[in-house]
Amino acid sequence: MTATNAFALEIAHLVAEQIKAEVQVQRKRRLLTCVEAADYLGVSDDTIRNLHAAEELPTVRINNRKLHFDIEDLDKLIADRKSR
Repeated sequence: MTATNAFALEIAHLVAEQIKAEVQVQRKRRLLTCVEAADYLGVSDDTIRNLHAAEELPTVRINNRKLHFDIEDLDKLIADRKSR
């Protein structure tokens, strides 16, 4: 293995660990904002709003303010759309 390949593997490992840590932090929070939900799913916030408008993604409103999305609903959306 060349030094370049070893370096690339080390960087990939560090990035994977960082992503894993961020997901664990997100899992501690149950509700996400529209932007956070979009980031979690890897889509735009417009897509999240469209899913909500199409009644494919439920929301939670705290004090009739911003829309929040339950991370369990986001995970369910992923599971429902998984191809087999």
